[in-house]
Amino acid sequence: MAQRRSLGKGLDALLPKDVTPSIPKTLPVKELKPNPDQPRKDFDEEGIRELAASIKVHGILQPLLVTKKDGGYMIVAGERRWRAAREAGIKDVPVHLFDGDDGAILEVSLVENVQREDLSPVEVAMSLKELMDRFSLSQDNLAEKVGWSRPAVANKLRLLKLPTEVLGLISEGALSERHGRALLSLDTIESTIKMGKAAAEKGWTVRELERKIAESTEEIPQEKRKKRTPSWGDDLSPYDVGVSMTGRGNKMKLILSGLNKVQIERIGEILSRESDRLFPGK
Repeated sequence: MAQRRSLGKGLDALLPKDVTPSIPKTLPVKELKPNPDQPRKDFDEEGIRELAASIKVHGILQPLLVTKKDGGYMIVAGERRWRAAREAGIKDVPVHLFDGDDGAILEVSLVENVQREDLSPVEVAMSLKELMDRFSLSQDNLAEKVGWSRPAVANKLRLLKLPTEVLGLISEGALSERHGRALLSLDTIESTIKMGKAAAEKGWTVRELERKIAESTEEIPQEKRKKRTPSWGDDLSPYDVGVSMTGRGNKMKLILSGLNKVQIERIGEILSRESDRLFPGK
């Protein structure tokens, strides 16, 4: 959860200093309109009603970010608060004016989406992917922009490799992000969907799912098992190091490629130094 909160730094970094004056302006709710290019299309109606109830008591604590558009004002960030204000019957809302081009508006909207704590992991991953694609960002650039570590960004993006059916289960809350990462270890789309549906229907924990995955493939001959990349393997891609693994359970094989002799010796030193922790009871 702390990871999400740190994203606020990323949003602040995108805004010019004159966007956040000490006293925000106030505009009528009816003069504001949502951004048609808003990346987020679905808003939880129950959540809007809960926020509206809070606004009736406490008011809007964080001003909306708006820009002048077609004789009115378009919402750059804060559409959920605007919807809740309308639900609550509020006539005027506090706003900060944002002066930026269409690219800057989209960027702020996307970063705000990633920042939200009520988004599903899939929505977060899709917003991250759109940021990368729209602004030609590397994972390192993206991590810096949204205020996350690169491994955290890589783990989110890896979810998008899952089949649509499994992504739907995660979006609905039937499976968690950790369930999704466990399912990434399966070799085929069919087995991933089948195992994902079973986990959702039977309420398996992540550990139970991991055990079922291991049991379902342990009888497959080693030569027929496909190589796959572990989640942390993406962290080594900038260094041109390939990572793959095969096997299941206690018969797994890890393959590293693109290393020189010195790097291999250093890895050996680390394994030797950590052997008691890596292989307890041996």
